[in-house]
Amino acid sequence: MKRIFKNRKILGLVAGLLTLGMLGTHCGRGHWHSKKDPAEMAERVADRLADKLDLDEAQESETQKLVLEIIESGKELRAHRKDMLAELEKQFSSNKFDPNALNAMSEKSETQFKSFRMTLLENVGRFHGLLNEEQKREAAEYLGEFREKFQ
Repeated sequence: MKRIFKNRKILGLVAGLLTLGMLGTHCGRGHWHSKKDPAEMAERVADRLADKLDLDEAQESETQKLVLEIIESGKELRAHRKDMLAELEKQFSSNKFDPNALNAMSEKSETQFKSFRMTLLENVGRFHGLLNEEQKREAAEYLGEFREKFQ
């Protein structure tokens, strides 16, 4: 009976590691984080917002610049995520696990995320300033639909 539980624990650990690996390497892939050019991605987002909020040409152009800046600021985070996964793999393949190496990488990741968050919020604030009252109302409705969809 003990052998069955040992095998289940090992099986659970392997399944957990595989799940984490799959989530880490594919999280957010597909639609937004495909290998498309950042300018192309920004154009798609700006076009979609222009359609939803009835933006004029100047608003759409400025929105595209803001979105591109956000995408560019997130590049470091995606590259660092790959480095962290490689380090985690290295740690598991070695005889000794060094949490200090992963902690140092996590600190760097937190710093990069803070910088990204500041850029994101600044640009969302600028985008909010571009909109008229009707567009702000429509944007709030759109965000409500988005929240309901992913809740």
